[in-house]
Parts: sequence; structure tokens; C-alpha cells
Amino acid sequence: MRICPECDAPVGDEPLHCASCGWRGDIRDGVEIALSRADGANALLRDYYENYDKIAADDLEGGILDERYVVNQADNLLDKVRRARGALVCDLGCGQGHLARGLLARGAAEVTCVDISMAYLKRLAPLDGIRAVLANAERLPFRDHFDIVVTTDVMEHVLNV
Repeated sequence: MRICPECDAPVGDEPLHCASCGWRGDIRDGVEIALSRADGANALLRDYYENYDKIAADDLEGGILDERYVVNQADNLLDKVRRARGALVCDLGCGQGHLARGLLARGAAEVTCVDISMAYLKRLAPLDGIRAVLANAERLPFRDHFDIVVTTDVMEHVLNV
């Protein structure tokens, strides 16, 4: 179920609006913006997100890591995911989307790509089977929503582990 990142209330048919507390998300470049008002108002988080977008843009332009490593890492994790066919999957910290595309190739019904980088997400948003969501991993707008949740290389980016 989709929940409000502000008050955790179920959001119903309009997932970017909460009738309980009045929170409203947004959609930009096909990406759902599901940050709480507190996240949006926090100067430290805003600076962190902006910096991470710069890193992501550099990564998309020239590849920070060797592409073979990233693809191999995704393939290794895909080997561990046994029941992707027909599943609703969340790829938390999706980055360039190698893992998400692999999950779709293995029959996932939909992959929700969650990241804090618009640069990554807006490249993934137009792909069939992908839902792109900009959200804080510490305050996800979902509860009991997915059959499978995968994540790689995320802990070092979480501010409040």
C-alpha cells in the first residue's frame, strides 16, 4: 500500500496526496517526488541531494565505476532472486538501473526504482515496467507493497542508519 511519507497514513487512489495531513507530492520528468515536507525543508538533506545529483550526473556521463563491475554485481544479485516473475519489486537505491532492467527481463510485473537522484530516475522513468520514485530511504512511502525488495550499495548513503 502507498502511504504518506509525512504521517504514514494510507494515501489511496491519489498516491501523491494525503487526505489526513494535507501532504502533496509532485511529478517531474515522469518521476514521482515523495519526500516529506521535513525532508524538503532540511538544508542538510537538500545539499546532500544536490551533491548526489552531481555525482549521479558524472556517473551517467562517464561511469564512476567500471561498467563491467556494476553489471556483474547486478547479475550476481539477480541469481539470488528466485521468484521475480509476476512480482512487484522495489529496487531501493537503483542508481543506473542495471538491476531493475534485469528484474524486468526475468519477468517482474513492475519495478519501482527508488533513489534520491533525479539524474538517475528521469532516465529510468520512461521505460516500460518502471515506476521512478524520488524518496528518502529512511521514510519510504510504501508499506507491505512489494513482493521483493532489493538494494545494493545504499548503506553508505543513509544519513541516519
